[in-house]
Amino acid sequence: MAVSTTVCRSQYTVSGAITNPLAIGFLYQLPADILVLKYVAAAPLVLILNSDYTLDGSNNVVPIAAGPGNVILGDKLTILRTMSFTQLLDLTTNGLNSVANIGAALDKLTQIVQQIQDIQTRCLQLEPNDAAATPFSVTARISKNIGFDSSGNLILH
Repeated sequence: MAVSTTVCRSQYTVSGAITNPLAIGFLYQLPADILVLKYVAAAPLVLILNSDYTLDGSNNVVPIAAGPGNVILGDKLTILRTMSFTQLLDLTTNGLNSVANIGAALDKLTQIVQQIQDIQTRCLQLEPNDAAATPFSVTARISKNIGFDSSGNLILH
């Protein structure tokens, strides 16, 4: 199958019946490739497959109303493809090197590249000639603003 879209995330605000299917909107290979996040006070809560939601076989996420994640009307959900960076195909002499198996392996590589591109476009970026920024821990960032010193280096205020 061809990977015909560069999308690897879908976002919804739950409306109507809690258990209405939410279209994933992109291809994935394994149920473990899907990550569903519920945003509570801007902090993400990871929803658990078969506890907080199910996959219905038609490329939809179906929330479970009474699940531990307690999906309710008005919740903002983000569905992401988060594939593990592993190789599932082993090419061997006289093995099962079918076109379908090779195509699925190439699809996975394409989907991983899309996932990395999505992450990269959502990050602060330095110019290619800038030195790497010092990462700041969560506790160091609390109630701080990102800024730059007189040399243009990243600092917290």
